[in-house]
Amino acid sequence: MTLEDFLDGLQTLLALDLQEVSASGAMSEHDLARWNSFRADPARWLVRADEETARALWLAMERHKSRPNRTIGAPASELNVIQFIPEKVTSR
Repeated sequence: MTLEDFLDGLQTLLALDLQEVSASGAMSEHDLARWNSFRADPARWLVRADEETARALWLAMERHKSRPNRTIGAPASELNVIQFIPEKVTSR
């Protein structure tokens, strides 16, 4: 595993949403206490999860990574970013 692989995995873990996690079977869509626990520290949550839950979360990560148009691991210059620059206000 390279550093890039590791960071890509962490970024994928952090990018998961409740729908993806619940669709994998890692938790119920209605268990907001568990979701909040996951969101507070996803890496620690994964490490402490039982094997079945960890495998379900891994499935969610694999599904997320295979989605089209993902930007995880892309350099910032390649991200789709829109910058709004305020117009200059001229005094009257």
